Amino acid sequence: MMTREELVDLAERYSRTLNGNADDGEEVYPDFSNADLKGADFSGLGFYDVSFVGANLEGANLEGAFFPCSDFTGANLRNAKFKDTTFINTCFKDADLRGTSFDECRFAEDLNLEGAILTNINKED
Repeated sequence: MMTREELVDLAERYSRTLNGNADDGEEVYPDFSNADLKGADFSGLGFYDVSFVGANLEGANLEGAFFPCSDFTGANLRNAKFKDTTFINTCFKDADLRGTSFDECRFAEDLNLEGAILTNINKED
């Protein structure tokens, strides 16, 4: 599992890459496919067009995060917390979202929930 400090560092380096401000050889394009991120703290971080396909994010804190064009296909998001999170063109196909909280979240454009397990979802505006 990645620590909070490692995730913050990765998000900052990725932001520099996207903005064209990364030093030569320092470009980073995160791929969390099949990663074990159980309980990870992504709160307040932003990852554009990133794959979480098959990742284990059970109990992860994703409050206030930003995930435009990200793919959570087949991810385990049981009991994850997404309060005040923004999703734009996000895919949750076949994801396990049981017990997940989506309080005060924003969903824009395409949201794919095909085959997702949506038992005991919490959503408050």
